[in-house]
Amino acid sequence: MHLDLKATKIALIQSKFHRIIRQRMSLALRPFQLQTADWIILGFLDHRKKPMIISEVATELGIQSSFMTTIIAKLAKRNFITIEDDKTDLRKKYIALAPEGNKVVRLMQNQFEEFFAPLARGVSKSDIETYLKVLKTIISNVEKNKKMLGDVD
Repeated sequence: MHLDLKATKIALIQSKFHRIIRQRMSLALRPFQLQTADWIILGFLDHRKKPMIISEVATELGIQSSFMTTIIAKLAKRNFITIEDDKTDLRKKYIALAPEGNKVVRLMQNQFEEFFAPLARGVSKSDIETYLKVLKTIISNVEKNKKMLGDVD
């Protein structure tokens, strides 16, 4: 399939959008002393609604295990997540969102909804759903073809 849009135009638009989101996230996370990776893990645990093995979360989010261990320790110290040993395999550790983490996720979610509402003015719900579907399909294609595309993070 040949795209009519030039790759440079797609990259420029995506880069501008990414910069807007990254800047807003940094501002929103600052009062909670959180980094984007912290927020991603908290949001993922909130979305899953159940304890998960640390290595599974790292794989699902594409975070290196050593980096994940550092983030998890920091979030646990701040009582945002809980860590429990697996009852049969002590090498496995389960993490879950703690009540304090749940509180932070709710506060952040409200801030993001307030931020995104004006950005989405004039964009239909259907268009947003299509945009998300396109992004998910592209991510899936990259994951299926990592060897062909090179090591993409």
